[in-house]
Amino acid sequence: MMTFFMTLLEMSLSASVVALAVMLLRIPFKKAPKIFSYALWSVVLFRLIFPFGVESRFSLMPTFTNTVSFELASTTMPINVASYSSVGQVTNSSFTLVQIMSLIWFLGFLTILIYGVMGYVKLKKQVYFATRVRDNIFETDTITTPFIFGFVRPKIYFPTHIDPAQHEHILLHEERHLKRLDHLIKPFAYVVLALYWFNPLIWLSYFLMVKDMEMSCDEAVLKNTSADLRKIYATSLLNLSTVGNGFLNPIAFGENNVKDRVANVLDFKETKKWVVLMATLFMSIFIIGFASNRPTLAMTNESNVEDEMVASGDEKIQNHYMSNEFPPDEINDDTPFENVTDEVETGNIEIAPHELSAELFSENSKSGIIIFLD
Repeated sequence: MMTFFMTLLEMSLSASVVALAVMLLRIPFKKAPKIFSYALWSVVLFRLIFPFGVESRFSLMPTFTNTVSFELASTTMPINVASYSSVGQVTNSSFTLVQIMSLIWFLGFLTILIYGVMGYVKLKKQVYFATRVRDNIFETDTITTPFIFGFVRPKIYFPTHIDPAQHEHILLHEERHLKRLDHLIKPFAYVVLALYWFNPLIWLSYFLMVKDMEMSCDEAVLKNTSADLRKIYATSLLNLSTVGNGFLNPIAFGENNVKDRVANVLDFKETKKWVVLMATLFMSIFIIGFASNRPTLAMTNESNVEDEMVASGDEKIQNHYMSNEFPPDEINDDTPFENVTDEVETGNIEIAPHELSAELFSENSKSGIIIFLD
């Protein structure tokens, strides 16, 4: 679990950078269709799910080291737990900081996950006796706003008190969600949020993503409509607005930033083609730049190795990652490279505990070895 938690910390750092970039890009994208802002969050989700990425020289991602993770792993907290062995001897056990943090993280993850599941079960009981109108459309008097519920066979639920004149555009809204698979994307994003509950930027990203999801769906329904219909649509949002009862709410028509959604509906205009083209261009650059990683340091510095060896003077060994220097008498040009790892294991050559690897190069011969630590 500790290894998994440390991996989450590293992925959280890179995802935070992308999340901040999305938040900044949403500012100039304010007049663009909200579908572009909604699509940008997919890069954040990608960074939160996959611990790897395609390397590209066009990457806009900064390069991170694993120094923090190794320091956490090697930090021991002064907490001793006494235990008794089978022979009656008392032994003490100490915990590292990352062990304690891993346990706290796991408890938080379970709490948020159970909270979401309980809300889902409660809502399922609430619509259990709903009456089927047609196809996958149901009505019930136990709810206050229309929403989609279900994963494999999702259903659209309407409250019985709703004005029949509002049915058409609300149904278009919910069907647009189904077509885009938003009813699956939102709960999946909630599970990812539960994994990264310790990062406030991920919480903010989740709520902004849901906001962009709803507003982009509003805009899709309002295309090629009159101003009168937009007023009716805005009125429906106000009349059916509701306060969510949990973070894992279904795709509800009158939920999430109703004030902003109403303002966006009333101000809605058909976007000019050049705005769409520019937004598409910037979105493509963003996805390519932040979904990929910079080439590894060993590859990017390969052409500079010879220059660094010449500049090192009398030093035989140079660590190109952290610039740690080793005494020249420990390894020379006659030392077989297969013995280098033995020198590291026996402690004759020291590598800082927070490093992942070290590059060892000889000054006189253009050869070297890279040691990766487990």
